[in-house]
Amino acid sequence: MRINTPKGMTLSVEDVTGDAPAMRLPLKSPVFRLAAAVLEDVDPRGAVFQWDGASIPIVSTLARISGAAPLLVGFGQGEDRIHSPNESFSWRQFALGRRWAHDILSELSR
Repeated sequence: MRINTPKGMTLSVEDVTGDAPAMRLPLKSPVFRLAAAVLEDVDPRGAVFQWDGASIPIVSTLARISGAAPLLVGFGQGEDRIHSPNESFSWRQFALGRRWAHDILSELSR
């Protein structure tokens, strides 16, 4: 890696490990209900609520510090094989995600 470091810049790599508590946004949360409603407007198939383990430890920390309700929404399909060597993500899914982000931000700003 040092060979790719620009001249005049130093590179330091540290092995940092840690953990954070799990968290889950309650189904009755107003932001959760809004997210589901906007998703149904964007895609009539509606939301699939799938509770998965996650490896984003900062989410629970941000929730604790800010008091905000974090909402993570994915637009992947099973056939996408996310994080595998042959993963994919269709333009249709990208367009749905973009529209959902626009619509929910518009709703939240009201």
